Amino acid sequence: MRAGQHAGLAIAAAIGLLLAAAPASAQALGGDRLMEEWGGKTLTARLANGSVAQISFRQDGTIAASGAVNDTGIWKTAADGYCTRWKALNGGQERCFTVVQNRDKYDVKNATGAYAGTFEALR
Repeated sequence: MRAGQHAGLAIAAAIGLLLAAAPASAQALGGDRLMEEWGGKTLTARLANGSVAQISFRQDGTIAASGAVNDTGIWKTAADGYCTRWKALNGGQERCFTVVQNRDKYDVKNATGAYAGTFEALR
């Protein structure tokens, strides 16, 4: 094997190692997996408008928000995210969101695909 071939193989091997070490791409969450991640927990929500709220996703399907948003309602998981129906927000109408886990944070988008916020579990 010539020197040029050795260098090419070394570069290819290095790229392969870098790709193997790269973090997994973000993955969509919904259903049972989302209930495991969020059910019974309070998350900090950094909303698209820059405000911050604490949102408690209870395992019994109730939800409560405090901070920039103060309301209570119900929530349920969906195949690729979750849906909420607040008492006051959105006129009490159900709204659904997609959730993509990105390491220890969750990127949330509304039904039109617009960014709604980033959620993070309280520590």
